[in-house]
Amino acid sequence: MKIFFNGCSHTYGEELEDPKTQRYSALLECDDVNIARVGNSNDIIVKETIEWLENNTCDFVIVQFTLPTRFSHYDSKFGWRSYMPSHAILTQKVPRYYYKWIDSNQLRYMNFWKNVFVMESYLKKRGIPHYFWRFANKVGDELEKCVYEDLTSWSDMLQHQDLLGHPKNGGKYWLKGHPSVSYTHLRAHETKANLVCRLLLEK
Repeated sequence: MKIFFNGCSHTYGEELEDPKTQRYSALLECDDVNIARVGNSNDIIVKETIEWLENNTCDFVIVQFTLPTRFSHYDSKFGWRSYMPSHAILTQKVPRYYYKWIDSNQLRYMNFWKNVFVMESYLKKRGIPHYFWRFANKVGDELEKCVYEDLTSWSDMLQHQDLLGHPKNGGKYWLKGHPSVSYTHLRAHETKANLVCRLLLEK
């Protein structure tokens, strides 16, 4: 079975010593393709997933959506780039202006659910089995309701802390010293790999 994965650093395995062999996608006994990248926005995750699927085939797709605070911008020199709020304190004009004048909770959540809806619609049209989950900063990080959420069947998708517990609540899978991003260690990737195995058995 060939499984395709995409997401941000939590699917890439940024915190691991050897991401390509230790991340949860690599722990499965299958042919895995993982194109996740550190810092990806949801716009880029969906865009690059569709681009890959337009030129390749697989049996199952797993997409990890990231924080709705991130956004994407096309740079004539570097191409598509993803930004997050921490970039606003740098000298880069694009993220500084965006987070000061354009960003809002309403825009964040509308864009999040729009990406979920687009991704689900594409995969359903292609008849490709799939599973979505998302990374969130805290327990109970509920996303604002919008029309796109009403149109998707993934409005109750699990978040990272649903799967692993939260570090502030005594979660046993979290690395110390990474409070801003709540990175997990190898045992968490093993747990997520087991979850994927159960999902596949149910299909």
